[in-house]
Amino acid sequence: WTNPPNGKELKIETDEAGFGEVVLKPQNNAGIKMSLVAQDIKGHIGRANIELKAKERKDDDSVLLRTNKSLYRTGEQIELSVFCTRTSGTIYMDFIKDRQTYLTRTLQLKEGKASDKVTLDATLAGTVQVNAYLIGKNGVIIRDRRLVLVDPADDLSIEISSDSESYLPGTEAKLNFKVTNKRGKGIASALGVMVVDEAVFALQEMQPGLEKVYFYLEKKIATPRYEIHGYELDTCIGLPMPEVDVRPLEARRDTAARVLLASAKGVGDYPLHVNTYQRDNKAQAFQEKMAQHMMPRYKKIQKALEKFSKKHRKDKKKRYK
Repeated sequence: WTNPPNGKELKIETDEAGFGEVVLKPQNNAGIKMSLVAQDIKGHIGRANIELKAKERKDDDSVLLRTNKSLYRTGEQIELSVFCTRTSGTIYMDFIKDRQTYLTRTLQLKEGKASDKVTLDATLAGTVQVNAYLIGKNGVIIRDRRLVLVDPADDLSIEISSDSESYLPGTEAKLNFKVTNKRGKGIASALGVMVVDEAVFALQEMQPGLEKVYFYLEKKIATPRYEIHGYELDTCIGLPMPEVDVRPLEARRDTAARVLLASAKGVGDYPLHVNTYQRDNKAQAFQEKMAQHMMPRYKKIQKALEKFSKKHRKDKKKRYK
């Protein structure tokens, strides 16, 4: 950043995905012009000039909502932080998924701040919009929103146990299935069980399709294979490569999601009134304005067509005479 407000050039190092972070302190009703220069490891340079415009405050209050992450898993807690120009009052929270409100909360402001923690259950898996809003002194709703992604819980493990290691033909076998999550806690699940007798299929000339694939894969998996991890050919025969501080995959995914979700459009704001007459009146006013603008042109075209029609009829009568 070559032209920050303090006049000192600011250099930022991006992560492996190319994301960098700059903290800006906006001034009242003043935009920020940024001249950016980027350079990669190979020396390629790119430039961009952008302007961040400040929106006018039409209301007396402002609300700012922050979450601790952008990516969550089912069962995790989302930490919410709300900042407001009011020192006290009530903040309303809505969790919206698929245009339906799944959860509502109310928070009390203390010195302009409020915080809360909410456990995300399976019903909130997917894209969730979190709204924080209050009703201004003039009756206008002031709000802020954040979009987060909640991954469904799929880290389940299945344990199978039997009452005996071997059975005689015709005897009953009792099998116990246990499904647990990452914490080892039992989870209610729907299981599909398939019992395949390999000895029976081995006597047949051709095995059925799925069972044949199953036993083929079983044999392939049983074949020993060896891999060596941690070394690459360039490292072994070349000069030592400098170590790069690579962030965990989860942190990189969260940064990328935060950037992408920042520009995503959420569910539209709902006003206090339940009638749509205001929106309909705007549409009607727009149609009337367009009609006033286009009507003179329509009349000119209509007159031209009438003149052409009269002239065409006169010429046609002359021909038949």
